[in-house]
Amino acid sequence: MSDNYAVINGKRIELTDEQVKALGIERKNPFERVAKYDAYYTVLSSGSVGYMEDYLDCQDDSQYDAANYFNDKDFANQVALHQLLYRKLLKFVYDNECEDDQAWNNVNCHYYIGYNINDGQFYANVTLAFKHNDVWFCSRDSANCAIKEVVEPFMKEHPEFVW
Repeated sequence: MSDNYAVINGKRIELTDEQVKALGIERKNPFERVAKYDAYYTVLSSGSVGYMEDYLDCQDDSQYDAANYFNDKDFANQVALHQLLYRKLLKFVYDNECEDDQAWNNVNCHYYIGYNINDGQFYANVTLAFKHNDVWFCSRDSANCAIKEVVEPFMKEHPEFVW
């Protein structure tokens, strides 16, 4: 999937590299370090995004080394929201005793939440062997419940979130 898209009438439209170039948009690495005394953003322990000035000191170095240093506030906000949703889903799994504790052996089913960009719907998906960094559920029903109780309210509360 492309990192570049436009939203027209509420629909996400992927843009080709040629279209992005034609629009005069230059891709910038959001992790690139800023010049001394310039602003950067970091995800705070509260989950919000904080504004910092880079003094090239050990605090700034620590944020940069921990990949918690962004030169783009909107990008930092997306990172913060992704981390928040991940923690909310993980909490749901443990609060509801529906964590996936099955062995990964090409036999057991492992459930996760996916988003279909074609129909704009969330789904409880399953895999036997394809592992990725996600929250895993013990059943399709528990993942569907998390969609209703966590994901849908989260999306309403944070309409700027990009799945």
